Amino acid sequence: MNELKFGTVFNDYYDASTSAYENIGVGAVRPASTVDAWDADRARACVCDSGWTGINCASRMCPWGNDIMDTRSNRGVAQVYQVQTITLQSAGKDRNGGRTINPNPDTVGDESNTADIGSFEFQDLSFALRFTSKTNETYTTTPIGMVKSAYATSSANELTAFAGKIKAALEALPNKVINGVTVTATEDDTTNLQLIVAVTFDGDSVHGQQNLLEVVADPCGDGCTPKIDGIAKKLVTNTNSLSKVVETGAADFNSFECGRRGKCDFDTGICACFEGYTGEACTSLTALV
Repeated sequence: MNELKFGTVFNDYYDASTSAYENIGVGAVRPASTVDAWDADRARACVCDSGWTGINCASRMCPWGNDIMDTRSNRGVAQVYQVQTITLQSAGKDRNGGRTINPNPDTVGDESNTADIGSFEFQDLSFALRFTSKTNETYTTTPIGMVKSAYATSSANELTAFAGKIKAALEALPNKVINGVTVTATEDDTTNLQLIVAVTFDGDSVHGQQNLLEVVADPCGDGCTPKIDGIAKKLVTNTNSLSKVVETGAADFNSFECGRRGKCDFDTGICACFEGYTGEACTSLTALV
């Protein structure tokens, strides 16, 4: 970034267009790809550490949670939790996600075979998941061992055990940042050579929209944390449309600072709950007054 000269107001420019004056003032920096972006590198802003916010990062962030008094008209229908789906696409023999299944390989892991290999390729490897909270704190799980897959098809017990490992790893993150998830794992080796993990955020600390999980796939050896074998070389790398993390179910819970039932103390990062409400994020009802 370049230093701003005294008296400079970024985004203050005129390019002779009829809409030029609409862009005058302090606001988002123009993209560098535009022809009138002479000031695209003339502005600087703070990137706050986790847990801090404000124009100068001087304010502590408070917990976020569901507004306990925000109910729906149809209370007979259970509230919906956010679901994130992790898809791990086997790269296969050609490293581009080939989709031909050979149920009878010559040898385990034999990539010289004419057929592509599926989720069996992940066996005995490990990876980790990274979660960023609503207060911008980033947590990485302990190593998660991949499913002990039979060739092309895993048993239901193996997939259940694999899902249990992911659930335990997420719920073991510090500070109870995730205090409840439901995890299921399935395989789609019939056509897609995919290992599919669905994570439902149903804990009190993860109501509403959450940041997408990140798969830590690169190897991390001695002296590195978490120490994992990595699955990056076994995943499709030519496109993000196959190996991905996406939201497949939107939550109808909400998520507000201090549950919208308290005021954030920006000096301490602690919610001062309104009368009748309690809890870290003021998400519990004690009495109506």
